[in-house]
Amino acid sequence: MKQPFYQIVIAYIVGIIIGKIISFPIWYLVICFVLFSAGVLYFLHYSEKKDISILLILSLIALFGIFRINVAESNQSRKREVIGKLIGLQRLEIEGEIASDPVVMNDSIRFQIGKNQIFFKDVIVYFEDKINVIVKSSAVNAFKNNKPTYGDKIRISEVLRLPQEATTEGLFDYKDYLEQQDVYAVIVVKYPESILDINPEFKPFETILKLKHGIENYFYRDMGKKDASLLLAMLFGQQMRLDKSLKNKFIRCGIMHIFAVSGLHIGIAILIFFMTMRILQVRQNVTSILTIFFIILYAMLTGFRPSVMRASIIGICYMISFIIKREANPFNVLSLSALILLLYEPRFLYQAGFELSFTAVLGILLIAPILRDVIRFKYPIITNLICGTIAAQISTLPLVVYYFNMLSIIGYISNLVIIPMLFGIIYTAFFSLIFGFIIHPLGSIFNAVNSYLLYMIQASTDFFSSLPFAAINYPNLSFPAIFVYYIAVGFVLYKWNSEKWSKVQKRARLVILALVLILILFINFLAAGSKNLSGELKITFLDVGQGDSIYFEFPDGKNMIVDGGPPQVGKYIIEPFLKDKGVNSIDCVVLTHPDADHLSGLCDVIKNFKVGSVIANGVVHTSNEYIDFLKYIKSKNINFKIVRRWDEIDDFNPVKIFILHPDEENFDIYSSNSKSIVFKLIYKDFSILMCGDIESDAEYNILREGFDLKAM
Repeated sequence: MKQPFYQIVIAYIVGIIIGKIISFPIWYLVICFVLFSAGVLYFLHYSEKKDISILLILSLIALFGIFRINVAESNQSRKREVIGKLIGLQRLEIEGEIASDPVVMNDSIRFQIGKNQIFFKDVIVYFEDKINVIVKSSAVNAFKNNKPTYGDKIRISEVLRLPQEATTEGLFDYKDYLEQQDVYAVIVVKYPESILDINPEFKPFETILKLKHGIENYFYRDMGKKDASLLLAMLFGQQMRLDKSLKNKFIRCGIMHIFAVSGLHIGIAILIFFMTMRILQVRQNVTSILTIFFIILYAMLTGFRPSVMRASIIGICYMISFIIKREANPFNVLSLSALILLLYEPRFLYQAGFELSFTAVLGILLIAPILRDVIRFKYPIITNLICGTIAAQISTLPLVVYYFNMLSIIGYISNLVIIPMLFGIIYTAFFSLIFGFIIHPLGSIFNAVNSYLLYMIQASTDFFSSLPFAAINYPNLSFPAIFVYYIAVGFVLYKWNSEKWSKVQKRARLVILALVLILILFINFLAAGSKNLSGELKITFLDVGQGDSIYFEFPDGKNMIVDGGPPQVGKYIIEPFLKDKGVNSIDCVVLTHPDADHLSGLCDVIKNFKVGSVIANGVVHTSNEYIDFLKYIKSKNINFKIVRRWDEIDDFNPVKIFILHPDEENFDIYSSNSKSIVFKLIYKDFSILMCGDIESDAEYNILREGFDLKAM
C-alpha cells in the first residue's frame, strides 16, 4: 500500500461516527476489542488471504474509534455531573492554576483556571478541567500589585455558573463551544474582594509567553492599536480585540480564514524561514532541523489549536523527509496528522476548525490538479494561486455555509486579492521583528510597509463587502444536501482520473459540475430558505431576556419582526437566528414603543438587513438608540409609518392585523409604556393579541372600546 494512512484514518473516523450515534458500555467495548483482536491475530497467522486480513485490521481500528469516542463522551458526562452539583450554590472558594494567557479587554480580564480545588463547607472537590474566569473592570483593582499571568496560583470566592446555552434556533451554543475545550463552568468576578489570593508560580512556558508579549508590545508601540490588533489577529489568531463590524465585512468577503491560524499561515512562515536559511547558505539538513524548531515555536506562540497542530505536523513531516532524503506522500502526511489529533481527542472530528482545515487541504490536493489541467496562465505561481484558492473554496463551501449560514459570492475574487497581501504582511512582519530588535528605525520601516498593506486589505474588504450580493444569508444546509454535494465532486474526481478526456471535454464537465453544485445549493435554499413555503402562519418567540422580540412568517411568504429586545440582542440573538433561516430581507419591522429593551436589537436588524417598512407609535425619544434607529431608516430610504387605533395592516393576505392601541385622543397623557402599539392578528381560526408594555390605564381604555380581545 502506497497510502496506508488514509485507510487507517478513514476506518478510525467511521468508528468515531458510529460511536457518536450509538452509545455502548465501556466494559462491553473492552471485551469486544480483546476478543476481536484475538480473532484478527489468529486469522492473520493461519490465513493467506491478504484482502480479508486488511479488512479485519481496519474493522479493529474502527472498533477502537468507537471505544475512544465512548470513553471521551463518558468522561464529559462525568465532568458535567460533578460540576452540575456545584452550580448555583452559595459562594465557593476555588483555588486553581491560571491555564491560559490572560486577555485584557475593554471591560474585563479573561482567563481560564485548571487543576482546581473547590472548597464547599468541609468538602474539597478536585476538578482537573478548566473554568472560565471573567474579571470585570470593577474588580481589576485586585491585580494592581500582582498582574495575573499564565501558571499563577489564584484563589477566588464566587458562585459557579453554567455557560450560556443556545435557547433559540440557530444561535451560537457557547456552552457546547466551551465544553469542546474542556471548560465546564464560568466565574464572573465583579468585586475585588472576591479575589482572595494570587501567587506567582513556576511557569514552564514563561520564556515563550515573554517572547509573545514582547512581540505584541513591539507592534502596539510602533504601529498603534488598530493596525497592531489587525496584524496580531493575522499572525497569532487573536480575534477577540477585532471590531465585530470589521469581522462581519471579512465574513461577507469569505476571507475570515486569514485570522484563523492554519496551514496557510504556517506554510508562509515555513517558506520564509526556510528560504532565509538557504539564502544564508545554511546546509539543508541543518536548515530542516532549525525549521522544525521554528514550527514548534510558532505553534506555541499561536496556541495548539487543531488547525495549527495539523499544519505543524505536516510541516515537520516534510522537514523530516528532507533530512532523510525521501519524498513525502502528501496524502499519507495529511492522514497521519489527522490520526494523531483524533487519537489525542476524538471530539475534534466535530469541531468546525478541524473539519474546515483538513477539507481545505484535501481540496487543494485533489481538486487543484484538475483545475490546473484547464486553467493556465503565463506564470505558474499565478496558476497555482488561482487553482489552489478555487479548490479550497469548492471543498469547504458546504461546511462554511453549514456553520456560518453565509454564502460569499465574492469570496472567489476577494481571496485572490487578499492572500498575496497576507503573504506580504507575514513576510514583512518576520523581518520587522528581526531588524526591529537590532535597529529599531529599520524595523519601523517594515512596520510602515505593513500598515500600508493592512490599509489595502481593509480598503479591499470595504469595497468587496459593499458590492450588491457580495454574500447572502443562507439557511442551514441539510445533511442530504452536503452528502449529494460531495458525492457529485467525488464522482467527477473519479471519472477525471479513470477516463481520458480532451481539453474541451474536461472544461465542459467542469461547467456541468459547477451547474450541478449550484443546483444543489439552490434546491436546498428553496426547501429550507427564508420564505415560508408551507402556506401556514409561523410565529417564533425569541429568548431575549428582558423585553421581547417576535418573528412572524406569513402564509404568502412575507415576514415581520416585532421589537428587538435590549442592547446586544440584535448582534447575538436576532441576527444569528435570521441568518440561520437564510433571511436576507424583512418585509415589516414593528417597534411597539422606543424603550431600550424593545428598540435596541432592531437597530442591528435595520442596519444589516434589507427592510421593506417600519411601523412605530410615533413617540419622539432622545436616546442614542432611537436617534440611530431613525438615521438607519432615513439612510436606507425605508418606508416609515406611524399607526393609531382602527388602522389595519393588510400586506400579509390572508392574515389580518388590526391596531387596537394607541388612540390619538389620549395619546399625550399616556406613559411611555402605555403608548405601546397593541394589535390583534387573525388567521383562519387562530388569533393572537400583542400588547407591548401597556399599563392599567391603556388596558382600561381598550376594554372600554369593546374590542373582541379573545385570542386562541
